[in-house]
Amino acid sequence: KVPARTSTFAYKGRNTDIRQIAKDLGVSTILEGSVRAAGKRIRITAQLINAQDGLHLWSETYDREFTDLFKLQEDLAKAIVQALQVNLQGAALASVTQAPPTQDVEAYQLYLRGWSLRARVSEQNENRAIDYFQQALARDPRFVRAYVGVGIVHVNLALLLGRRPFEHAAAAERAAREALALDPNIALAHAILSGVNDLRGNRLAGEAHNLAALALGSTDEPVHITSTGHQARGGHLRNALTEARRTIELAPADSLGIGVLASINSMTGREAEALKYADLAVELAYPKDSEPLASVYSDAALRAGRFAEAAEIAVKALDVSDPEQARTAEVIRLVHAALANPGQRASALAAQQRLYPPPVAGTPSPADLTNVGPCLESSYRYALLGANDAAYALANQCMDRMAPGAVYGGRSTVHLWRPWLRPFRQDSRFQALATRMGYMEYWQQYGQPDDCDLKSGKLTCH
Repeated sequence: KVPARTSTFAYKGRNTDIRQIAKDLGVSTILEGSVRAAGKRIRITAQLINAQDGLHLWSETYDREFTDLFKLQEDLAKAIVQALQVNLQGAALASVTQAPPTQDVEAYQLYLRGWSLRARVSEQNENRAIDYFQQALARDPRFVRAYVGVGIVHVNLALLLGRRPFEHAAAAERAAREALALDPNIALAHAILSGVNDLRGNRLAGEAHNLAALALGSTDEPVHITSTGHQARGGHLRNALTEARRTIELAPADSLGIGVLASINSMTGREAEALKYADLAVELAYPKDSEPLASVYSDAALRAGRFAEAAEIAVKALDVSDPEQARTAEVIRLVHAALANPGQRASALAAQQRLYPPPVAGTPSPADLTNVGPCLESSYRYALLGANDAAYALANQCMDRMAPGAVYGGRSTVHLWRPWLRPFRQDSRFQALATRMGYMEYWQQYGQPDDCDLKSGKLTCH
């Protein structure tokens, strides 16, 4: 059992006891060491440590040219396997070595820098990661993993940070297609395309790519994080919880995976578990104001009746420089103020006409939304106020305004399944809206969403 490499990022720069790391990751042996570079040479000192007693099983120092980096990796892998041979039951050494992902050592180093930044989600880090991946591709245009890195980052920007999802979805798709053209069996490229199709409301295509990624047997935690999100966006929260737990088995200290597990626990009503994992993700440096943690903390405050706090947390996760998200921010504040003070309910409802004026009678709605997500999220907030008529009127107005190829964003399809929208889903108008959003064909083929029945073409949610 070898946890994903992203688990190691959590311990960088922290003086954590080896025994605690082993306990966190669920392993019995830890590899640690140091890397020093000088000119064209690299020196690696590595020790394999029994975490139970702290004794060294093996140690070695390597002094090589940078051009020998991949040979050095292979030598290290073989030495470690040899030291662990008693536990590996005679596994062949060839089973732990791989062909180098690129022959360009500098491109590989650029890729590793980008990949480590990608794991620490923020707009600045994601953009820096893209730059590193692009530099790697400039050196080696056939570097499959670098294309995958570009795609993963664009999906993060669209789904987690809500930054220009229409443009980022297109960029993610291009990168994933480039990767698949070079290697049809790259699971992460299918995972990226699953996320892209979910953004666009192509549920069946999203499921096809999700199944393709999982069928390749990948142990890359981003594959399972993406699968968790796909299941959640489709209303299959129990399946999502299983996938989220699988992610943590693969990468016990990956902050994004832990944050996703927190979110699914929150959506399924496991508040104590949700907050426990959310706090752990923050401890491991995941930003508290970004999704999915923002929704976890906002919903916890909402359930506790701390309405102003819930609103501010939700608003912080929005990009208010975008006019559509700025409108959503105003709706969130108005609705939560009305929850705190019912006397403000009428003014919150009246603001809908100002913020989202309906089209003039006899004229069609302009197809001007390339990202319908913020508009839909505003409609959900009116449902939170118990105003389903206003919520459905706005939701359908949002759908009417969708431009060709528009995306839903990450929050609007995940929030559809949050506990506070249960009355919205129980409404007889939910099936018609779900049909417009591309769900019905998906559910007919892959099963109804949790806590709903689908019989003879009729959807009933409980």
